[in-house]
Amino acid sequence: MSSGNHRTIYKKLFGLIPKDPSGRTYDIHHWDVNHQNNTRENLIAVPIGIHYMLHYIKGEFGACHAITMRMERPHQLISHIMKLENARRIANGTHHLIGAKNPQHRMLLNGTHPFLGNKFKRTTNNILRLERGNHASQIMKKCPSCQKVVDAANYGRWHGSKCNIEWHHSKETKEKISKTMLLYFS
Repeated sequence: MSSGNHRTIYKKLFGLIPKDPSGRTYDIHHWDVNHQNNTRENLIAVPIGIHYMLHYIKGEFGACHAITMRMERPHQLISHIMKLENARRIANGTHHLIGAKNPQHRMLLNGTHPFLGNKFKRTTNNILRLERGNHASQIMKKCPSCQKVVDAANYGRWHGSKCNIEWHHSKETKEKISKTMLLYFS
């Protein structure tokens, strides 16, 4: 038998799938890790924890991740498992962002990957502006409200029409404003 649901095939071959003491049915593990090979010799029913360990020992962290998600484990463990899986994929050249045969990698190398879109262009433009000396962080402006000199990048955010002149008054004026606010909100 080489096709169909492995759980259904297991039931046809062996009968009911056993349950653990908490009532959860056992997982069906493929000994050779080939999910198309649903023969009697290749299928075994195991508790979820043992199924996890079988894949962990073999370094099959993708399978561990899928099992961990069903086990409702802490996010730190799930993250750790995925770090191991990504390291394994990078080491054997099957990670989706590396490898000359990989289309994602080719797009990264030739600059056509969608992730390199606007952010990449914006970064490149900002580098050019810095080199030419006309980047917003290099242009200085004076706020007409508080007379503070700031770079153009922060001018629009903190000064200009948004600058609250009343907070640039003397200490006495600030105290009066604070007292008025306290009376108003009391």
